[in-house]
Amino acid sequence: AEEVVVRFNDRREMTAEIVGFDELTDLALLKVEAKGLPAVRLGSSRKLMPGQWVVAIGAPFGFEYSVTAGIVSATNRTLPWDSHVPFIQTDVATNPGNSGGPLLNLEGEVVGINSQIYSRTGTFSGLAFVIPIEFAMNTIEQIKSGGEVSHGWLGVYVQEVTYELSQSFDMERPTGALIANVIEDGPADKAGLKPGDIILKFGDAEVNSSGMLPHMVGMAVAGSEKEVELLRDGKKRTLEVKLGEMPEGYLRGRGIDGAANDAVLGMRLRELTEDEIEEHELDAPALFVKEVTEESVAGRGGVSEGDVILSLAGERFKTIKELRDFAAELPEDRFVTMLVRRSGRQRFLALRIPGDE
Repeated sequence: AEEVVVRFNDRREMTAEIVGFDELTDLALLKVEAKGLPAVRLGSSRKLMPGQWVVAIGAPFGFEYSVTAGIVSATNRTLPWDSHVPFIQTDVATNPGNSGGPLLNLEGEVVGINSQIYSRTGTFSGLAFVIPIEFAMNTIEQIKSGGEVSHGWLGVYVQEVTYELSQSFDMERPTGALIANVIEDGPADKAGLKPGDIILKFGDAEVNSSGMLPHMVGMAVAGSEKEVELLRDGKKRTLEVKLGEMPEGYLRGRGIDGAANDAVLGMRLRELTEDEIEEHELDAPALFVKEVTEESVAGRGGVSEGDVILSLAGERFKTIKELRDFAAELPEDRFVTMLVRRSGRQRFLALRIPGDE
């Protein structure tokens, strides 16, 4: 923004200085030179329980100082396109103009900042997501003290430990985050973590599910050292990891690390096995889509997790590298066709390859 104007409910308007912002959490710190500003009290999101009543204040569709109420639906919610914020989920009516407004408990304390909604129409459909106030203030304090925010990076892809997987690992119950892939030369790789390790603790905190780990790592400062307790070959062991700085590719709107070996056009891919080729009734090798970033080339083109890529611009590919090299040479600012197999049927999608902008 070139200029930010803050409007108060006593009808004063002031130009604000942008002290700093953090793209990953979508938060900014503003400063105004003013007196007589009443302040809200900060509460604790850690005390929130599903079913508890909360209130949101904002300007939905420009209707200033609108108040809506509802309940907490869940806490520590991980979103597919934004895995580093432990969102509070509510059913408080939230629409464009509510973002950035406070979520308050019934004591009038701020417990979160309204951030985004999940909707097919662009308006509220019962799912609203809120940044916990402790997470937000950690970001704001970093901006206040240093002008920027540092997010720790471990350099692993993790998946949930299901009941079946826990049985195969001889675990008493499903817990932890299973490392599916370790990024070469990343902090985890340098510390000796391997695919198949199950992270049970990060620092002093227990990792009860895979969705908790990105929150914990993202809250830690890059360069700090953390002990990681893990399960490997049925035995617990502890390694010390020096966290790196989160790469640019993980920022909001990009999601997938573009430098990862299995990433192309905002998708994470793997090559089909011979059995899978036969299962899908294919006559040639193909690539399986493991993950898609919503606001990527693939995401905007309609590619979904679980699709099998048969061709791009009429070309077929045996390996991820072949597809990546081909995609890098595609003409900019034009549409190309992608043929995928989905639920047993083939369909064409149109992907727009962006230009320099």
